[in-house]
Amino acid sequence: MKLYLSSFKIGKNPKTLVNMLGENMKTAYITNGHAHATTDVRQFESTWDIRELREAWLLPEVLNLSDYFGKQKLLKKKLESFGLIYVAGWHILNLRIAMKLSGFDVAINELIDSDIVYAWYDVGASIVGPDLNAYKWVELESFITYKHDTIWEWLGLTPWYVVGNIDSVHELSNEKSKKLIKYYDDKDLKYKKIKDGEVVLHIVKK
Repeated sequence: MKLYLSSFKIGKNPKTLVNMLGENMKTAYITNGHAHATTDVRQFESTWDIRELREAWLLPEVLNLSDYFGKQKLLKKKLESFGLIYVAGWHILNLRIAMKLSGFDVAINELIDSDIVYAWYDVGASIVGPDLNAYKWVELESFITYKHDTIWEWLGLTPWYVVGNIDSVHELSNEKSKKLIKYYDDKDLKYKKIKDGEVVLHIVKK
């Protein structure tokens, strides 16, 4: 499995992502991190992302994980039809719960040896690490939309953490990244920093 981890949206050089794919340009676009936002905000963000994906000659299809709650086998079969899985950011706790309830977290680990590319941005990139404990100090549980206890375990696809929005022009995102870095430094944990526009590439192996 190949990971494409971006700080903000698709990044400055989408050709890097496209070159990671084979012939299958079908893209699963997952936006469950937007679940707490208003309809107008969700529409604005989705329109932006889908436009970027299409401009890179990718073929996006919205994949709502809530449609697969309790249907893990069906979701895995669906995921296998895509060349790229593109996960948007925003509220990481909503995203993690949706991954749990749909079985996405299990399916993605079962597909580690596949040729599918997993691209994530913002908190969608952060969720690939070992755990979510640092977010207890930076993310509001009151924004959780799905009826489930907060999940603090991440997907465990990387042995290190990801901190995006470094030196970002978005003040709130920049402040959050500073808090995360302090947490990881205080606990002597390994992490990778990504500025907006930059990406980190990683190959996951069992």
